[in-house]
Amino acid sequence: MKKFIYTALAAVAVLFFASCKNDKNQPKKDKADAFISFTFSLPQGDTRAEAGSVDGANNGDTFVGTADEQAIKGVRVVLFDSNGLVKYALTYNITATGSQAPTGDIAASPAQAATAARFTTKAEKIVSQDYQMLAIINPTAAVIAATAEGKYLKDAQAAIETTVNDLSANGKAILMSNDRGLVKVTPNDMKAAANDAEQSPVAVNVDRILAKVYVGGTPSLPDGVTFTSRKWELNTTNKKTFIYRQFAKVATALNTFVEETTTNNSDRLGRYAKDPNYLAGESKATDFNSKNGVENLTNDWGFEDTKGQYCLENTMDAGQQLNNQSTSFILSGVWKPANHGTITFTEGQSFYNYMGFTFTFEKMKEYITKVNDNSITDAKMGTPPGFKAALKSFLAEANCPVNKTDGSFTKSFSLNGFKGYLNGVCYYQTNIIRHFNQALSSLDMGYGRYGVVRNNIYKISIKKITQIGEPTIVPEKPDPNDPTKLFIAFDITINPWLVRTQEISL
Repeated sequence: MKKFIYTALAAVAVLFFASCKNDKNQPKKDKADAFISFTFSLPQGDTRAEAGSVDGANNGDTFVGTADEQAIKGVRVVLFDSNGLVKYALTYNITATGSQAPTGDIAASPAQAATAARFTTKAEKIVSQDYQMLAIINPTAAVIAATAEGKYLKDAQAAIETTVNDLSANGKAILMSNDRGLVKVTPNDMKAAANDAEQSPVAVNVDRILAKVYVGGTPSLPDGVTFTSRKWELNTTNKKTFIYRQFAKVATALNTFVEETTTNNSDRLGRYAKDPNYLAGESKATDFNSKNGVENLTNDWGFEDTKGQYCLENTMDAGQQLNNQSTSFILSGVWKPANHGTITFTEGQSFYNYMGFTFTFEKMKEYITKVNDNSITDAKMGTPPGFKAALKSFLAEANCPVNKTDGSFTKSFSLNGFKGYLNGVCYYQTNIIRHFNQALSSLDMGYGRYGVVRNNIYKISIKKITQIGEPTIVPEKPDPNDPTKLFIAFDITINPWLVRTQEISL
């Protein structure tokens, strides 16, 4: 009898623990009782594509983008319950080339037929209750992990360290997510029948997670100068981002900014964003990709689709608009100085520059032979006042790069006022990319003047170059983005892609 009782108790215990384990592994213990469907509008959806190309785009225009920038490799819808728990992570096998309507898990009979810019998902059965919805097109492995069932909203709102290639599938499918925060979903949005849900879907607009920059133009130059083999690349690009855009302030009028909400219906041109290093104390040097030294820049100038460069969102509070944490671009090219006096130059030739006075290896060799002759003045040498004394001091430097026999050098440099340009290559840096233009933020260091925001194209037109650049790239300093002296001026046009314009003169 005792043995029977023990056996019965053991059986009850097994059933009890099995029941507990089953509950623990069932995040959706409530029975699904309603259907829901979602309509996605891609960045070109519900906007006018005023510009047929980046080249023809004006400030505030929209631009559809390339087929790859509209491509879909997969869709994910995440539903958070009132506690911020991921109750559902719905995965849809939906694909599109970007030039045609998507296929796969889409609604059979939607209220509106699918297009390349808009589609409706097939209905899914869920528990009828309130949710907040996050929509993701082309999710990465890290994003899928952060939004898995059992995770929380805080996981989806955490910063992710990533790369352009990861977020764009090497330029073939860019991650897109909610453009105006999480979408509220209520039982009123749910239907008893799948077909009814597909006829009345929950709508969401999505943004590409990346920004894109173009640099082009035909700048005017000083008389006699040529500037060829022009290239550019971005500098100080962010390594961190958020899965979906975090609200900041929006510009409602000139120098007037209010906190953005899901309901204030702000104009896209007036929107900004918060990134993971937006505030003072959140940013550190290792958050950014930065260039240094002599680099072979590779991007061609121009506004054709293939000549843009993607980057992660990089924004900052007004006081944090500093050179060493603001995304900028570097220009390079081969500078041939204007001939002057008896000194002539050829394209691609290495040369010296002292306070705007340019000269060749041959002239340096000649100057070296005269530098210690006190009877020869700067005027007699045909050099600027103070040149001879400065040259003597320069040549005495322990790390002087000059070959004192033939007047040559083998590496670009800047030392004691003398600069050496190997093969004529020069750089223009600290060209900070402007977000809000003068019509929205006109004060120095005003809110939102600088930064790059997702789903914007920054079209930069180089209008004029008035002086030679630097022989090397140096690390950016924590100086304000609005200096008292401007070295370069530019036009930026941002495109839904949305277009913004900015002009630069060097």
